[in-house]
Amino acid sequence: MSWIADNANIIGLLFFFTFFCVMAIWIFRPGSKKHYQDQAHIPLNETDESAQQ
Repeated sequence: MSWIADNANIIGLLFFFTFFCVMAIWIFRPGSKKHYQDQAHIPLNETDESAQQ
């Protein structure tokens, strides 16, 4: 337990750096551009279901 407490800052740094790298790879993977463009255009869609009722 003492080893974990003594090295908590390095363990946290490695954990969050790994998390950041995995998320960056996930976001910028090939083939995901269309998905994120579709998501970006959601507020610009003219069909408003609550206004039609």
